[in-house]
Amino acid sequence: METQKIYKKQEVIVEIFQRLSAMRDSKLCDITLVVDDVKIHAHKVVLAACSEFMKTLLTGDFKEYQQPTIKLSEINAEAANQVVNYMYGSSIKITIDNVFNILRISRMWFINTLLEECEQFLMKSLNISNALLIWTNFRLLDQNQIKTRAEDLLGCHFTTRNRNGYSAVPEKVDLITGTITSITSMNIARRDVALCGLDNFIYAIGGTDGNQALKYAERYNIHTNVWERLSDMNYPRKRAVAASVKGLLYVFGDLNNVGGAFNTISVYDPENKLWTDIPSEISFCCTEPLSITSDENMIYVFGKDNALGSGTNRVAVFNPETKTWNKDLIKSSISLTKTIYGAAFMKNFKSS
Repeated sequence: METQKIYKKQEVIVEIFQRLSAMRDSKLCDITLVVDDVKIHAHKVVLAACSEFMKTLLTGDFKEYQQPTIKLSEINAEAANQVVNYMYGSSIKITIDNVFNILRISRMWFINTLLEECEQFLMKSLNISNALLIWTNFRLLDQNQIKTRAEDLLGCHFTTRNRNGYSAVPEKVDLITGTITSITSMNIARRDVALCGLDNFIYAIGGTDGNQALKYAERYNIHTNVWERLSDMNYPRKRAVAASVKGLLYVFGDLNNVGGAFNTISVYDPENKLWTDIPSEISFCCTEPLSITSDENMIYVFGKDNALGSGTNRVAVFNPETKTWNKDLIKSSISLTKTIYGAAFMKNFKSS
């Protein structure tokens, strides 16, 4: 005969944390964390229950931490707020832009469940476009598998060159060791191609065979060491540049304006294996190099805008979602007197 039964009410636990979270702006909060002048209100019991670090901090003999306000340093304020919300049962959005900040706090505060989530995210999202970022932060990671996988990808960045300037044999550059080795030959020897990494492929688009600009496009599989022929672009492009946003490739610019390439942006959909063209009110002249980079789903192109004259360089910002250029930035942008050979984004940069 059954004399007792234990009931577990998951709904009750969830409701309790929801109520605690709702009271974080009330007088019942007994601790405030301050990170870079950002105040995060909380309950000591919640922090201590979720973090061994916080438990030791709040219950130990540290006079400076017995105050109602505690200042924390060497962590990101936005990430700290997200982690505290996570302690109260809220979902947390992990992206390649915030994962290392969240990972750092998870490690410092001994929140193992969130630490594992960050490591799983890194393993799933690792590709050639973020491998260098992940590898440089590998000391934060417990999983050597992530470091090794990043190193494998870093060894697959390549360039195409030889003494005559035309080559079908790309060279793999290992960014860690600095060694250069040849990989499988491209199908057509050419130069002045637009290169772009997306997922586990490196795309080589357009270029010239020495006589004319090409519509040709192919991609290199870094795992199988095989080049795959893609459908041709609608317009030939030489000295173009390419960037990827949300799984699509965007190709800008041309040297010779053959067939209207100046006034269009070529877009490739790898899933449907289809090229389309977007009309562009800005056209870039590639008599000198163009540079391109992307950040937060926006594409930044540095180079000569034909409308400004042959001697003027500037930056223009393209929004792939609206398929338009940022006109406000275009009007206010300062002309660049020098050719821009490369461009990259740096997060949280502070000038001295």
